[in-house]
Amino acid sequence: MLSISEYFKSYLYPVDYYDESDVAYINPVNESIYNGNHYNLFFDPAVVEFFYQDLNSEYHGADFKSLKLIFEEYENEWYLINIVSNY
Repeated sequence: MLSISEYFKSYLYPVDYYDESDVAYINPVNESIYNGNHYNLFFDPAVVEFFYQDLNSEYHGADFKSLKLIFEEYENEWYLINIVSNY
């Protein structure tokens, strides 16, 4: 069993998204790989994606990691409603 800290490091933050990633707001950085279904699940979400490309030529561009923070507005305030980790 993982501690909360170990879980975050292993599954939500496996790379340093802050310093080493591309950041996109609303439009996914690489739609052809994985766009997700959050635009179908949530009403008019604001999506911030941190995208990290591993650049291992063996995987032909499919070696990426991304962290998406999905926000929704409610009564003029924005709330984090979902976190999506892809890798």
